Amino acid sequence: MDAQGIRGQLKVRPYSSDPEALLDAENVWLASTAKSKNQTDAPHQYEVVSTRFHSGSVLLQLEAIEDRDQALQFKGFVVLMSRADFPELDEDTFYWADLIGLEVRNLKGEVLGVIEEVLDNGAQSVLSIVNDAKKQQLIPFVEPIVQTVELTTDQPGFVVVDWQADW
Repeated sequence: MDAQGIRGQLKVRPYSSDPEALLDAENVWLASTAKSKNQTDAPHQYEVVSTRFHSGSVLLQLEAIEDRDQALQFKGFVVLMSRADFPELDEDTFYWADLIGLEVRNLKGEVLGVIEEVLDNGAQSVLSIVNDAKKQQLIPFVEPIVQTVELTTDQPGFVVVDWQADW
């Protein structure tokens, strides 16, 4: 997230090609990350005054953020939303937030690591997984590589991929 213009708008890169939920949100929370200059303890809720889509980003105008200097304090922060505000998904589609932390296994049952981040390289989404030795692997999140995504509420979820441990 970064500042946009002089009136305190925040420029947000959405984690979706269709940022409908962010454009329709009435309230959001701003949370600091390791990339944030200004560290805060807990996310703070803001009322959304206005939103618009602009050049692949969403511009947010939030209450109490009235100028560029105030907006710059939130550079590097992330925008959080209530899960109740998310649109319903089609079958076999997933929110990136639901994939973070899932164990990734290959077809042989070998555990390759845990999903740390989901990236968008323009052509496709990519799973960034990290194993116990802190080694990172990037795996395209596409068929036929991703075989199964198991999201359950009663036990830990997992992803099965057609991928070898030494790739």
